[in-house]
Amino acid sequence: MIVSVATEAALDSLTDALTAVACADRAAAARHASEAAEGGSDLGRLVAAALTTAPGTMGVYDAPAAFRAFIRGGGNGPLYRATSAALAAGYRRRQPTSLLEIGPGDGHALLPALDAAAPNVPTSITLAEPSPALFEACRARLSASGFFLDPGPGRTPQTVQAVLGVDPTRRWDLAESTFALHTLPPARRTEVLRELARRTEGVILAEFDVRLPALGTREHLRELALRYERGLAEYHDERDLVGTGFLVPVLLGQVEPDAVRSTWEQSADDWVAQVSAAGFTGVNVEPLADYWWSPAFILAAVGCG
Repeated sequence: MIVSVATEAALDSLTDALTAVACADRAAAARHASEAAEGGSDLGRLVAAALTTAPGTMGVYDAPAAFRAFIRGGGNGPLYRATSAALAAGYRRRQPTSLLEIGPGDGHALLPALDAAAPNVPTSITLAEPSPALFEACRARLSASGFFLDPGPGRTPQTVQAVLGVDPTRRWDLAESTFALHTLPPARRTEVLRELARRTEGVILAEFDVRLPALGTREHLRELALRYERGLAEYHDERDLVGTGFLVPVLLGQVEPDAVRSTWEQSADDWVAQVSAAGFTGVNVEPLADYWWSPAFILAAVGCG
């Protein structure tokens, strides 16, 4: 579903707003965002409202209801169905006994994949999910479906780094992550991937093939404004919830110097290079789904564990 901003003038005002945000001029940014809102831009309206709060005060997952609404609406329906199908195919092919699930959220992709692949599913699942609300929701759904959660690492809400640090000798048949590893800064992500290569027999990643104009240029900021306006327009009754609680914080986190940054995305080629450099072999990438932000892909590789 492709939806553009209301007018070219609104897009120009949004770009001006993001330019001012990058320069830490919140007053000018709010003014330009309000101009975009007057031109019919819902993104401009929500950005203007967000700029009335102090920078860096809201994390992306501080409002789990917004994230849950986000992944259950708009283009995420077909995206997550394709993701679950790809994960299920991986379970049937690899038949893992133990699974390290990185950033599962509330299990929106994981549970349908396990159901579809039964009985070729892991008997032990370790969750690396830092959000207490999302962790508990995923744990409860897995328990209700009869899946066994590892009582060791991942028994409480934790980052993947914390889970890996509980027992440095622990290994898993398979590690997987759906749209989560891009939330780690590149250097930290490389460290995690090296540990995963050493301690797993394989990895499956679902990510976005993000290709944008040069960082910080007007062309880059204009493309951000256009894509986020499209994404927000896919939501209706929950548009303000999704925008205020998820999309706008993600957007401002990529631009504002003092914001809480939550994404460090890259192209599929860069993902292949990073995974290979970490020690994985047999890296394979396949298209997953079109999406308002960027095309999604599935990456599978062989570890040394």
